[in-house]
Amino acid sequence: MTMKRYAFLPMLVFAVVFTLTGGQCPAETPAEIAAEIAPLISENTVCVVHVDIANLNPEQMTQHLKTLCNEIREAASFDGKLAKEMNDILPDDEMLDQSPGGWTEPLKMVRETCGVTEFYYLVTFPFQECLVVPIREGVKTEFFDERAFVKFKGFMVFPEPRHLRDDTNLWELIDRMFVKGFVPTERSELVAGLKLAGDRPVRAVAFLPAYAKTLVAQMMPQLPEPFDAIPTEGLLDGVQLVAAGFDPNTVQGELILKSKDQAAAESLRELLFSLPDTLTQLAKSQPELAEGCVPGVIFGNVLRRNADFLFPPPRDGAVTIRLPGENFAANMLALFQSIVAESKTGEMSWAYQHRTCMTNMKMIMLAMHNHHDAMRYLPQAYTIDAGGKPLHSWRVALLPYLEEYEMYKQIRLDEPWDSEWNRQFHDKCPEFYQCPTMGDEEKAAGLTSYSFVIGNDAYPKPGKRKFDFAMISDGTSNTIGIVERKTPVNWMCPDKELTQEEAFRGPVDPESGLGLRHEINGKKCLNVGVFDGSVHVIGDDIAPETWKAMLTRAGGERASY
Repeated sequence: MTMKRYAFLPMLVFAVVFTLTGGQCPAETPAEIAAEIAPLISENTVCVVHVDIANLNPEQMTQHLKTLCNEIREAASFDGKLAKEMNDILPDDEMLDQSPGGWTEPLKMVRETCGVTEFYYLVTFPFQECLVVPIREGVKTEFFDERAFVKFKGFMVFPEPRHLRDDTNLWELIDRMFVKGFVPTERSELVAGLKLAGDRPVRAVAFLPAYAKTLVAQMMPQLPEPFDAIPTEGLLDGVQLVAAGFDPNTVQGELILKSKDQAAAESLRELLFSLPDTLTQLAKSQPELAEGCVPGVIFGNVLRRNADFLFPPPRDGAVTIRLPGENFAANMLALFQSIVAESKTGEMSWAYQHRTCMTNMKMIMLAMHNHHDAMRYLPQAYTIDAGGKPLHSWRVALLPYLEEYEMYKQIRLDEPWDSEWNRQFHDKCPEFYQCPTMGDEEKAAGLTSYSFVIGNDAYPKPGKRKFDFAMISDGTSNTIGIVERKTPVNWMCPDKELTQEEAFRGPVDPESGLGLRHEINGKKCLNVGVFDGSVHVIGDDIAPETWKAMLTRAGGERASY
């Protein structure tokens, strides 16, 4: 009997195990695993993952996850923003208590009904992926949809789902991956990497083909600036293969970078330690690259500060990065404190704040587009009652499009923003309405730094005709929708938006109300959200006529900056 609903099982198992694995260690040795998968390994194989699902225990996984989530919440509680992010991301105890039942049946189906106890995930250059289940005694292939896999060399081979369509020829995909030009090749890196990954339920090994290393070294003998002091060949010697092993029972795992020898490993560790300084120099010399440098700087500095449990000295030619398993709660607290310190006061904090502000604006502009798609018009600058009195800001109207529908439902929209009932929301400003450059007291009071520019030539006041994109005749890519203001106001307040008379004065005029909240390479600037959904950086050197043209929606100008 063939059952179509089983077609999704391989990828379901793959997702479940990588996020919730909690069983005992696999019985197979690295040599046995390499020998079993050998028929599908060639010179073009770049990654092999082995997952043992034989001993998964949903109750054990649930209890472990509850402890883990609570320790993370506790570690994040010292910082309000971080605590909220963790609470939003992590499942609560009630949700986790319901999860064993949700996992028990699928796991029972996979292990008992289908007879599958382990699987492999392979990536073959040029990055064709597949999930592979060994066909052993007890594996019931008839329970999987025959249109989703091919029996090949003693395996069920499931091509990665993005390759599948109703008219997909699976044999053609298998032919491309394992038949045409395919020569099974013994890869010594596979056994070596599996040994480094240890006896853990999840083991992964990644390595470059020999010809790829040679080609990279020949085409790029030196890395580009500012990394040009590093020879490419030395970097390849430092990272000959990457192995990873994870044991969720102890929250312990390792990422291992195997080097040519001990000297190469020590050089690689020094290189990783120097990365934040190099990226900081790059950001200062090329400010347009600053945003991209932020994650590397923060990660590198956090790694340096917590090297005692994250990044021990190399041993036997291998550099190891560990998950904070032992003393998990204390280690997580140290990590969170390092991340917050780097983002708020580190040398690249200015770039982090600028990047976060731009992300906020992109979210807001996307929400405005979604509002337009749903309602056929943009949010009103503010809502009004029957007598024309302002009730609520546009920020309230956008809440449902910014994943804040629960708060939106609680606000009484037919009452003024400062009514007795609605005052309880004044200090609950969503973080995406606040630039990180604002003070902690301003944020706690529920103030916002983002504003429309209201006026006949800019964002119109509420009227009989609803404001839509058709009214922006200068073009959505040429017209500013949101600006940063110097003095924050309460996020719900409907009548404190900047006026076009104020904003037309330009960013450097102290009477404009505009806030040059950021500084890049010595130049003061502000972020602006444009009606096409993009976010631009405006410097203090912008010409007044250009600035005014970008604020007007139907002035007939063709301004660019």
